[in-house]
Amino acid sequence: MKIHVKVLLGEEHVFDVLPTDTVLQVKQKIEERLGIDVSHQRLLLLGKSLSDDKELSFYPGIKDGSKINLVKKTPQATESKNGVFLFKEEILKVLRNYYSEADALTIANETMKDLQNKVNLLSFDDLERLATALVQDQESLS
Repeated sequence: MKIHVKVLLGEEHVFDVLPTDTVLQVKQKIEERLGIDVSHQRLLLLGKSLSDDKELSFYPGIKDGSKINLVKKTPQATESKNGVFLFKEEILKVLRNYYSEADALTIANETMKDLQNKVNLLSFDDLERLATALVQDQESLS
């Protein structure tokens, strides 16, 4: 069967696969053709991440002609916990001007939880729109 792999903010490629192929085997095919290291790939179907150890047949939505999205992870993305920590620290700096330390920490923690929940609800299309807008904003500043 053939599946279409759409790279975030990039092109679409068609791959010949078997229903018994694992997601990891598909990632290896992508690495061979596109040169994107397996460890830097995240495959999504309808916004949900696919598990490396599962066969394609495990996912009822994957059939001949299906479209799977590929998000390339960058070294910066793997260090996102540091970015989250810095973001929370910036929130705390502001909140400490208005609240006690305990209240500021509570508000910051709730804000981070709320933000994480909202990010988790974004679809792949939402993320692609946000990424496109960010790229356009950066280009207009240059």
